[in-house]
Amino acid sequence: MSIKMMKKAMIGAAGAVALMGAVNAHAIDVQYPGTYTFEGQTTLSASFVTATCNLSLTGDVDSSGNVSVTTGSVSGASAVCGNIELQGFPWTGTADPSNYTLPLNGVEVEIYGGLVTCSGNITAGFSNGTPTDADPSFFALNNASFGICSVTGDLEVQGTDINIYP
Repeated sequence: MSIKMMKKAMIGAAGAVALMGAVNAHAIDVQYPGTYTFEGQTTLSASFVTATCNLSLTGDVDSSGNVSVTTGSVSGASAVCGNIELQGFPWTGTADPSNYTLPLNGVEVEIYGGLVTCSGNITAGFSNGTPTDADPSFFALNNASFGICSVTGDLEVQGTDINIYP
């Protein structure tokens, strides 16, 4: 193979790699970017504490699938629920539509004024709705561990729905 042909092959290969990178960079479709609230009943387990409470998380989702949870609250009948504080906002992550997950970084929870503290990263499953995408989207927390804590439950979108596609 001549040097001239090798140069053309190398340039062609470089162009193909650049094109593939551009295609992969836009491989996510978020309908509709904006601010969303997800709520649901969850069970938090930490050390000697277990509580089933209502969890509400609000945050922003951009057109690239980047998520920033900016606020949250915990409520419920259990006395423990009133003693759970969500901290460390924003919690951030990027949706991964290839396996419908959302890793969230920087999650912090204090229970009983810091008697129990949990921090770390979690991964939530994401569904555009069941049985169809027209149903409300939700995050599934299936024993998602962070520090010495874990949380289980589904958080369903409130109001306008959001769907994320590969």
